[in-house]
Amino acid sequence: MVPRRSPDAKGAYCCGEFVRLTAYKKRFAETEADALRDFKARKNKQIQILSRQLVRAERELALTKPNHDLLVA
Repeated sequence: MVPRRSPDAKGAYCCGEFVRLTAYKKRFAETEADALRDFKARKNKQIQILSRQLVRAERELALTKPNHDLLVA
C-alpha cells in the first residue's frame, strides 16, 4: 500500500494507520535514499552487536579449555 499524506502534512496514512512524520519511530522513510541510509545504519548496528557477542562467546569458550584437559585425564 502506498502511504498518503494528511492534509496538514504532519503525518501520513499507511496500512490504515496514521503515522506522524516527526515521530522517532517511523513506519517508512520519506525517500528511497533515506530508507537506504536507515537500512545501512541498522545493519551496521546489528554487525556491531553481533561482533561483540561473538568476541564474548569466544572468550568464554576459551575459559573452558584448560579445565577440559583436567577432566579428560
